[in-house]
Amino acid sequence: VTIAVVLLHVASNLLNTYYDFKYKIDDADHCYDDTLVKEILHEDEVLNAAWLSLAFSMMFFGSGVVITKSAHLIPYVLFFKAIFIAFNYSTGFKFKHNCLGEVIIYITFGPSIATFVYSCPSKGQFSWLVLLASSPLGIVIASILYANNVRDAGHDLKCGVRTIANQLRDKNSLKLYSLLL
Repeated sequence: VTIAVVLLHVASNLLNTYYDFKYKIDDADHCYDDTLVKEILHEDEVLNAAWLSLAFSMMFFGSGVVITKSAHLIPYVLFFKAIFIAFNYSTGFKFKHNCLGEVIIYITFGPSIATFVYSCPSKGQFSWLVLLASSPLGIVIASILYANNVRDAGHDLKCGVRTIANQLRDKNSLKLYSLLL
């Protein structure tokens, strides 16, 4: 099950790399993932790697469900929600482009992953304690994304990417970052 989560994360990162390049957010002048900008890999290779990672993620998820005998609703709902988010983070609904990046990352890498991992071996059980215990980790991970968005606020705004950081402007965005930490 853990391998499924890691492969889904890989697929999500590869899709983000691909769509940031396609939508010209990453270019020769501004880029922190130069895989496509410097032609380390071709667009098709990145996209194919994303789909392959997603396929293997689903395979490991299915295997994990069979091995742990956890054919219950919660793991399925959370896993397929994560696939939906992975695709719609940078394209489709473009959560990242519409001030939802940090919120989505908090939910996904905090409560959702912890609840998913807990619910598989516990035969689909839900625990408020797991949800609460995972929230600080989700906040820390969302804070890392937020710090990147503070750094990129001006560039993102020029590219049409609305983030919480560039909507709050400099002084207020730093106040929020301090609050998150």
